[in-house]
Amino acid sequence: DHVRNYTVGPIDVSNTNQFYIITNPITCLQKCDCSKSADEGGVYIPDNDTVFCKIGDLLSTGNGFDNAAFKAYPVPFENEVFLEYLFNYDTNVTIEVFDLKGALLNRTIDSNYSSGVKATTKLNMKGLSDEMYFVRLTTNKGSGIKKIIAQ
Repeated sequence: DHVRNYTVGPIDVSNTNQFYIITNPITCLQKCDCSKSADEGGVYIPDNDTVFCKIGDLLSTGNGFDNAAFKAYPVPFENEVFLEYLFNYDTNVTIEVFDLKGALLNRTIDSNYSSGVKATTKLNMKGLSDEMYFVRLTTNKGSGIKKIIAQ
């Protein structure tokens, strides 16, 4: 029930000048929209599977980022994207947007995030091509990545 290794290919790249490998370190992503906390009996039921909510344990990347959750919206976006995040610890928050080649397009830093506060950051994305981008949110405990698409 768990993927241990995954293989793609072989892929012939002998006739290309450049070859990019893009990875996403998220090993587990679970969206939990509970009306109550798990301590109060909150339960989220997606597609007939029961998932018990644990406050702040919504995104796991395998690198210490287990107590964070963030979402990017709207997707697809036109001129701006909003990032909403909630952590159960005080931290600095760095938000970075990358294109498919890995070039950094935007960086925003929230150096005063306080535990338990739902924060929203607006990113100006005017002038970007209609393609996919990666948003990386980094805290003192690790980072997570979301894909967003311009329209």
